[in-house]
Amino acid sequence: MGSSSKHSAFSSENTTRSVSNVKVVFGFRTALQIHHSMHDPRMRALCDATAPLKLLEQPAFGLSTCSVSIPQAAPSDADLKNMLERMRERNPHLAFDRPVHLLVKRGRKHPTPRAAFHSCASKIPSRALLRLDEKIAIASPNLALCQIASTQMDFVSLLLILWEACGTYCTSRTGVHSGGSGLFDTKPLTNTRSLKAFCSKNSHLRGSLKIARCLRYVADGSASPRETELALYFGLPERYGGWNLGIPRMNEKVIASEKAFAIAGRRSFRCDLCWREARLDVEYQSKQEHQGEAMRISDSRRANALAAMGWTVIGITNNEASSLSALGTIANAIRKQLGKRARRNVGNLGDRRLELCRKLGLIPFW
Repeated sequence: MGSSSKHSAFSSENTTRSVSNVKVVFGFRTALQIHHSMHDPRMRALCDATAPLKLLEQPAFGLSTCSVSIPQAAPSDADLKNMLERMRERNPHLAFDRPVHLLVKRGRKHPTPRAAFHSCASKIPSRALLRLDEKIAIASPNLALCQIASTQMDFVSLLLILWEACGTYCTSRTGVHSGGSGLFDTKPLTNTRSLKAFCSKNSHLRGSLKIARCLRYVADGSASPRETELALYFGLPERYGGWNLGIPRMNEKVIASEKAFAIAGRRSFRCDLCWREARLDVEYQSKQEHQGEAMRISDSRRANALAAMGWTVIGITNNEASSLSALGTIANAIRKQLGKRARRNVGNLGDRRLELCRKLGLIPFW
């Protein structure tokens, strides 16, 4: 279904227009879910095993920015039901959990099984709401993230959401709930530069200052939840339970030298957790135990090629990523490679690291 079709529920226009007749504005996590499913129809397949295979074809969508007035009151349950059904009929790719999160101008209506309502008295910046059709709009990813940050959410949980939004994977934090591990190779919802600019220009919005304080510990381009967890565990300051090694660049591209090309037959490499100044690549080897001989040979050539360029490669298996003692040994190896001194600037550091590991999901709460 192309965006030029007159039957498309998404406008192909890119101009700002007034939509005073908007009846529903999706925000918070629902907006993020809709953005994900617009760009990746696999999202619908996650929550609906009966979805037709044709839904896996990439749709072409366009959204127009809106000068929107948030609806004064919540829609009736019957009206909301009709609008949700209409959305699904016109765009079967869309995927979102219930209850949906809706923005209203004033008052708080009690949540229903179909919807949760959020009062939105602050002025919404132009281009922060996107028109879905004549009566429906959604918050931009940056606005939706500010809304999520405005809730009673702890520091680590917010970091995990921001990393996911700036990464190329999707779990139930920003996507639909499913029984699986989520999606990989997805399109980022936003990036750190865009988020920083948005929060700076819209500091009046609840949650914006909270995100601004977090961004120093957020990187673009993480490809998996485990990469994110490891980067935060090694990179966060000790007061948060981290090893204070600095937030690495994620999946950084390194151009191969001629010697490296001769070894590996590749013109470039992607480094999972990269400290470029120290020529250090930390690789999360999630499937090492199940890899065949050909893959192991490829990984060996890659490591040798990087070594020929003066790089150090440290691998982390899935078992090591779930072991506090193994992670400590690897962290010390990284610290030594970075030339950093071991310091204990806070008390109860062991307890802090254990708590951080649990909050990140590296080890279970038991």
